Amino acid sequence: MIAKVPDKRSDGNSSFKSLLKYIGEREHIDRDSGEVSTYECSSTTNCLFKDTAWREMKAVADMNGRVKDPVYHFVISWPTDENPSDMQAFFAGLHCMTALGMEDHQYVFSVHRDTADVHVHCMVNRVNPETYRSVYPDRDYFKLDKAMREIEIQQGWRHDNGPYSVQIRDGIQVIDWTNETPSNRQENDIKMPGKARQMEVSTGNESLASYVQGSAKKDVLSVLRNKPHWQALHMALARHGLEIKPKGQGFAVFSRNDPMMTPVKASTMAQELGAGKLVKLLGKYQKPVNAVNSAESIREYSDLRPKRDQHTSDVKRNDRALERTRLRDQYKQFCNEWKLSRAPAKAALYEYQKLQQRTLTEQYKMKRKDILSSGLSVSDKRARYSVAAFEITLKRLALADAIKAERVLFNSRRVQGFRDWASDRAEEGVLAAIKQIRGFRYADKRRGQMGSQIDFPAGLEPHLRVADSEEFDPAQPQRLSERVSWIVDRNTGDVEYRMLEMTVFKDIGRHVIFTKSGAENGDAIEAGLLLAREKFSGQALEVRGDDAFKERVLQATIERKIKIRFSDPDMERRRQESLVKPDLSRFRKIAGVQQRYTPSINSLPAGHAEQSEPPQESAGPLANDEYEP
Repeated sequence: MIAKVPDKRSDGNSSFKSLLKYIGEREHIDRDSGEVSTYECSSTTNCLFKDTAWREMKAVADMNGRVKDPVYHFVISWPTDENPSDMQAFFAGLHCMTALGMEDHQYVFSVHRDTADVHVHCMVNRVNPETYRSVYPDRDYFKLDKAMREIEIQQGWRHDNGPYSVQIRDGIQVIDWTNETPSNRQENDIKMPGKARQMEVSTGNESLASYVQGSAKKDVLSVLRNKPHWQALHMALARHGLEIKPKGQGFAVFSRNDPMMTPVKASTMAQELGAGKLVKLLGKYQKPVNAVNSAESIREYSDLRPKRDQHTSDVKRNDRALERTRLRDQYKQFCNEWKLSRAPAKAALYEYQKLQQRTLTEQYKMKRKDILSSGLSVSDKRARYSVAAFEITLKRLALADAIKAERVLFNSRRVQGFRDWASDRAEEGVLAAIKQIRGFRYADKRRGQMGSQIDFPAGLEPHLRVADSEEFDPAQPQRLSERVSWIVDRNTGDVEYRMLEMTVFKDIGRHVIFTKSGAENGDAIEAGLLLAREKFSGQALEVRGDDAFKERVLQATIERKIKIRFSDPDMERRRQESLVKPDLSRFRKIAGVQQRYTPSINSLPAGHAEQSEPPQESAGPLANDEYEP
């Protein structure tokens, strides 16, 4: 569900009368005759009468002369595949009025069902009919969006995207900010250490102090609320490439990837990690067990990662929203075309059914004519008329049942739902549809319908990734070579690349994961590197896997001259060394001298054999200029 406050009229002449006419009446165009008719929408109001509601609202608004525009209008819309009743729509309007602080104000609600999305228009008087005080709901966009999540929970609708989202905490659905809670925003205002701030300013890269304030902090706080023991805390930090150790009188957070890096004071990450609070909650410090030390991290800190630009993130978020809006528009067009394509079939079905009914009537008329001309007695004719009428009645009843069943079957064929339609487009390689499928998957996770799955599966599968914490979507599926094909998983949006009908690697967004056969195939590794180079925009690649896989990746990069960089210092050094060309200037100098004169044996460098004969004269002017006969 989404709520929207339409823009005010450009001429500033908003009125209850014109708005009431707009929301309360709709026009219908007959497809066959083209005749235009007007009908009233299903409406409700707390005024005396709907038709005079605009007069009552205006009379109340006139009691407050300081209000220039007393008309407040908002719209609540449901997704295409959801069909609320009128009572549910009216309840949603009342709930939103309460959220806006106008529960006692005059209103008119009208439900519109003439578009692909069922929606209700709500006209409200900003002036209170009892106190004549005016209300203008500031930040109404956020208040309405939170109300949408509340109505979705109460009425059982699918949760839509917005500033607020439904989250599962301790097995209970709660509504909170989608990106961060107000409490998190206050905690994020903790003063950053001077060296960390200086590092970010001078290099433009993310400091460890900023890194620990991201998703790692959310996981740590979740552990402290739900599973307060040391090993759970160690595991939560290990998933993000971090570890906590005693330092001085308190604790510090270190990078597992580079233990020599200057750590961050634990209380900088979260106040709950202060020495006194943490010991009181978890007891005396415990070292991580072997299972924690050997756990594979899904993210790691790198001082080469650029500091995340909030403006860039907002731009990308807006781009994704625009892509999904366009995808929705395409789906609406598909629904309209589907409905239009059904109209001829429906007309043909109804015409055929009418023909069957007329045929029965004609048969009955012919039967009566035959009886009339049969020459039988009056009593016999009456008897036969009665039998014929009985027979035709049975046939008509049977035909009526058949017609009803055919119409029920015809009307039961609904248009394809948006999720299935988007999955079909994703299988065709439409990138916006692939992103939408992944959005559905994340929404299912937030609602707790997919358990505690993570983007990267458990295990040590060899894969490519970058240090950037930015969320990545799969790249546009493409034929990386003649031998490589692709398919899209319609449930997850992951793109699988295949060679000889076998999956060799998968693009799951943040990682390019190789299968066992793909990690041993040079052509598959080359295709994966080409995809990663385009996908991650030339950023340094992290290569994860055993030493044999890393060596194959390095050799494929060198031998096939793929222009990429590695984050691993040793791999990058070897790659750079392979690019250094030998110094041939000495040999070029010797070759240049040999073109101009015939050297004597004493002038040859050591190890050179004496030429058996002088250079041959070449044909053409150039040769004559360079060599004397």
